[in-house]
Order: sequence, then structure tokens, then C-alpha cells
Amino acid sequence: MAKATPASSAKAHGAPPPDPPTPPSAVEITAELPAEPAAPSGVLSRDDLVAFRAAGSSPSDRLNVLTAALRVTRYALNSRVLVYVDFLLGLLCFALDDAQLSDEQALRLAQIAHDVFTFATSTHRESSSLPTLQATYDVFRERIRDAATAADDTAPCFSPADVSSIVRFLSATFFRHLAAIQRVFRAPRESRLLVKSLTVERPLPAPPLALAALSESANQN
Repeated sequence: MAKATPASSAKAHGAPPPDPPTPPSAVEITAELPAEPAAPSGVLSRDDLVAFRAAGSSPSDRLNVLTAALRVTRYALNSRVLVYVDFLLGLLCFALDDAQLSDEQALRLAQIAHDVFTFATSTHRESSSLPTLQATYDVFRERIRDAATAADDTAPCFSPADVSSIVRFLSATFFRHLAAIQRVFRAPRESRLLVKSLTVERPLPAPPLALAALSESANQN
């Protein structure tokens, strides 16, 4: 005896057939992405500094070497990264051209400058505000003091004359314009809306319960 199927039972009793499967539909998923990534972290390696020296005195060549070392791809379009790269570029030009520092001294100074810059442009959880000028200078003073103090049997990285020239340079550049630098990091960052369409398959509609009861009774017969 042939078993009755939902379709044959539906035809026999005049019940409407189940709806056809719903075709996949496209849904849009939106996400708000920052238009500007955060400032790059990290400082130069010795190889990066060698490449920076080999670039000569051309500002554009030095900038290209620095942005490549920091893996910066949107220098002109990212205000926060632009401020950071310009600050580090000016610092390295001062260290190599004016102060005539060695590679070890220039790398140490770049690390100190990076730490101070990061501290000055990062909000604190307690107050949700950027550090003051005095607090930023205290961090710099602590870092430069450690570099100018002999540890164990090693000589200090910077001499008193080096420290004096570094303090004069940063006081006339970074600390003088600290409020403007912090304003760039305090202002809300621009964002762009990314919309992407995804195909989502919907499950087949379940048959009516009446058809299921008729099918079960037919199987028993």
C-alpha cells in the first residue's frame, strides 16, 4: 500500500500546498569605523636609523624613510599620526644634525620622546583628561635623568651638555606647543560608515499541523 505524502493528502482533502521556499535575501550590516587609526606605537631600530642617516639632508627623503619605518600609509590624511611623525622627524634631525648624537644616543632619545609623547596624548582613567604640562614635564625629567645617570659600571648615555641642548630643543618645540598637540588628540575623531550586503538563507517554512496529522493517520492505515 502506497504511503500518503503531505502533498497527496493535501490534494485529496483540498488543503492548499505549502508555500514555496523563500529565496535568499540580502541584508545590510553597517559598522562605524574610525577614519583615522591611532598613532603608531614603537620607535626606530638601529637599521631604521642607519637608513635615516643614509637619506641625507633632504627633508622629503627623511620623511619617506621615517614613515616607512613606522609603517605609516596615510600620513597626510591622519592628523594624529601626522603630529607624531612630524615631532619624531624634528627630533631626529636635531639629534643627528644639531646635537651630533651617536646612534645609541639618538635611539635612546627617540625612545624617551616616544614615551613622553604617548603619556601626554593619552587620557587617564581616573580623570578622563589629558595630562597637564607639569605632569608631562615631570615624566620627561625622570626619563632624561635616568639616561644621564651612570648605572653600575656603564657610562651615562647623555652628558650634561647633551641634556642641556635636549631640554632647550624640547622646551622650544614640544612643550611650547603641547596644548595644540593635545587638542588634536582630544577632538572627536572623524568616522566613516561601512555598509556591506550579505546573503542570508532562510529555513523552509514548516508544513501546517493539519497535514502532519493526516499523514500520520495514513501511515497507520
